[in-house]
Amino acid sequence: MQVLTDKAGDVVGTYRPPKNPHKEDPTFAIHGGPGYEVHELEMPEEYWDIESAEELHRRVGEQLRSQR
Repeated sequence: MQVLTDKAGDVVGTYRPPKNPHKEDPTFAIHGGPGYEVHELEMPEEYWDIESAEELHRRVGEQLRSQR
């Protein structure tokens, strides 16, 4: 999962590439602008079932803080 954080370390966006993209599918990457940082994380499968962006960002933020 790609995670975008702001200067305070708060998660402001996430992106998960498809597991098995088709040959013709576009690819994406997050690039942080000034004051933002992109992190690459391996997250447990249960995170993919979280429907609320707010809940996902909270839990991913906790994961990031635990790795520092």
